[in-house]
Amino acid sequence: MLQIHKALKELRLSNTVNQWRDEGNLNQSLVEYQLGNIHQTEKLLKQGLTVDPYFEANYINLAELYRAQNKLQLEEQTLIDGMSNLPDSALIHYSLGMLHVRKQDKPTAVTLFKKATELGPDNPQNWYIYALALDSVGQTKSALNVLKKAIKRQPDNSLISLGLSLSQKIGDEASYRLFQSKVRR
Repeated sequence: MLQIHKALKELRLSNTVNQWRDEGNLNQSLVEYQLGNIHQTEKLLKQGLTVDPYFEANYINLAELYRAQNKLQLEEQTLIDGMSNLPDSALIHYSLGMLHVRKQDKPTAVTLFKKATELGPDNPQNWYIYALALDSVGQTKSALNVLKKAIKRQPDNSLISLGLSLSQKIGDEASYRLFQSKVRR
């Protein structure tokens, strides 16, 4: 047990030395979170944003901390601040879209997921959640078109499975055959 305390003390010291960098605050915030020190975690993440307001990971982690505490207004404001400083961050748009899903604001979520897909077209998760969001607002045909574009870029199995499911849902046999032909065997 003594060795763990010694190692933890060394880690904290190392992170403290590196707090002039955004990663130092982030690393120490993760340690504090694991130790259950939520107040210190929040403080370090905020401090990291003052060191570098363009460090995406601090916005995401701070927003997640607020989400876990059910502080939705703080979560939302953190992501809006992040989007203001990092307008080309697919991850921040995606995260804000997920917040709007939880708030039952599906039209806003669709818009944010669309932007996340435009900013991060190589991430199949962006395409997947965008298609799901479109389907959730009754735009299943549009969702299928999004998935068709996506599988041209990246024939990911989750995209193909969703395409099969949505094709079947609306009885679009041509789309179903297209997605079926992409299934990896």
